[in-house]
Amino acid sequence: MLKVKPLSDRYPGNTLFLSFGADGTESSYTYVETLSDLSRRSMEEGLDPVIPVIMKDNKEGFIINRASLLNKEKVKLVLSPSESQMYIQLADEIVKSSTHGTVKGHPIVLTINQMNTKYRIGKQNGYDVITMRVKMNTVVEEAPNGMYTQNWAPIEQRLNKTYSKSAEKLLRKIQKAGVDPLGFGLRYRAAHPGKGAWKEWQSIYPYVKFIVNTDIKIEGTGLIK
Repeated sequence: MLKVKPLSDRYPGNTLFLSFGADGTESSYTYVETLSDLSRRSMEEGLDPVIPVIMKDNKEGFIINRASLLNKEKVKLVLSPSESQMYIQLADEIVKSSTHGTVKGHPIVLTINQMNTKYRIGKQNGYDVITMRVKMNTVVEEAPNGMYTQNWAPIEQRLNKTYSKSAEKLLRKIQKAGVDPLGFGLRYRAAHPGKGAWKEWQSIYPYVKFIVNTDIKIEGTGLIK
């Protein structure tokens, strides 16, 4: 990494600084972490660290499109670019982002203008359940011809199911790795004060069930493919 010399560097390290700062290019695949938050996550029970992965593209640049999830000691899971983007969305830390799907076999790309994620921890049919609600306001950027004249409600429903399925799969993958970057354990501790709350959560988390309810609203269309 130290041997990479991007052509755009005005001074050493400039490209990396711009990749994580508000003055540079914002990417929905790049997880931005502060030293203070990393320090907090390294010590807080119920909230684990997340750091971006920087890879060498070639001799002229970097690729920063993966996030690594750690316990308090080491990396336990490295997310793929698509998983990293979804994690950033679920963590409610997006600035600009997108989501994808299909309409009758044709790809569709939506830009997310506004997104809100909330969750609650409870019980359902005797099981511990984390129910997450995801709401998005989107604009279609790429879609098959004729979509503008269609009823968007059935398309929204299919997109909702696709996103919910992918989000639940990602949450289970994170759970299986034994890490908690979204802070479910911290929320549980806050709602269950007492010395035994943390140990109780440690016994619950490996078996908790995830339910993601997605509500995607298409507000308009952009570029029609």
